[in-house]
Amino acid sequence: MHHVIATDDNLIKRGLTIVSCCSLCGSSYEIVTHLFLRCPFIMQYWKWLSSLLGMPLDLSNFDSLLGMCNKGWSPQLHDLIIAAIVNILWKVWKCRNNVRFNDIYPYFSRDMIYVKSLIHQAAHYSKGHMYSSIKEFSILKHFGVDCQPPPPPSIKQVNWIMPPSFWVKCNTDGASRGSPGISSCGGIFRDHIGTFLGAFSANIGVATSLYGEICAAIYAIEFASAKGWTRLWLECDSILLVQVFTDVNVVPWKLKVKWKNYLHIIRNFHFRFSHIYREENTCADRLANAGFFVDGLVWWDQLSSCSRENFFRDRVGLSNYRFLLILFWWV
Repeated sequence: MHHVIATDDNLIKRGLTIVSCCSLCGSSYEIVTHLFLRCPFIMQYWKWLSSLLGMPLDLSNFDSLLGMCNKGWSPQLHDLIIAAIVNILWKVWKCRNNVRFNDIYPYFSRDMIYVKSLIHQAAHYSKGHMYSSIKEFSILKHFGVDCQPPPPPSIKQVNWIMPPSFWVKCNTDGASRGSPGISSCGGIFRDHIGTFLGAFSANIGVATSLYGEICAAIYAIEFASAKGWTRLWLECDSILLVQVFTDVNVVPWKLKVKWKNYLHIIRNFHFRFSHIYREENTCADRLANAGFFVDGLVWWDQLSSCSRENFFRDRVGLSNYRFLLILFWWV
């Protein structure tokens, strides 16, 4: 008799294919979903893996089963779970063939030792790293796999840079307590030797962080124009604000007309715009947060206490440090 493994239970019901009983349990048709997902024999493996991972497995289909590999596991655990699933499926297929063709019946406890050794060998070659988790540590140790901790962060030294002679630099920042939420912005003006020229803080009500960043740039251009600072270097830590200067479609509709008007104003300036790291923009950050506690727009003729320490650090050239986590991805 020719034995067939069907992939669709509907084909059996319609009489379009003939299959035999499951070789491992003898209680159901031997179709793919039964053999690899629901057979009592393979369920021993799935229950074991579920217990080990501390989470239920979705055995409704193969996509759902493989999808659990992406549920917040580290790259190293992702590779181990893939290895576990593949080797369990392979072992069950081998057991089925031994029963069918060699009349050799499986012994779960013995076979489990063999499956664990295969998983160990496969996981040993993973180049991924684990997360700092007791759960992941215990799973890796269960298989005797060496833990691969995440790479240490890269430390970058950053400094605020003074503008050229006769230029004024304005560092700006926006802040929002929600998206949208209560928002504010701030900025500080300094000359080529780091002298304080003025600063501002503003409470702009309920808005997004991008809205606050654009408002800060608008206020900076407005104050510079009013004071005759036509050599203006505007600097912020928002990548999105950099895009606003080249693509007006990024601007929220409430600010679009106003933003276009201020772009027209800076055409009469010697104007420069740049992006910096957040750690270099600490004075503007303090002024933006001070904006939460003011009414409307406030101009500071004297250096505010909230930004005093950061101002003098910038002026004397003291460094700040940025920690960059290096991420590795494997496909």
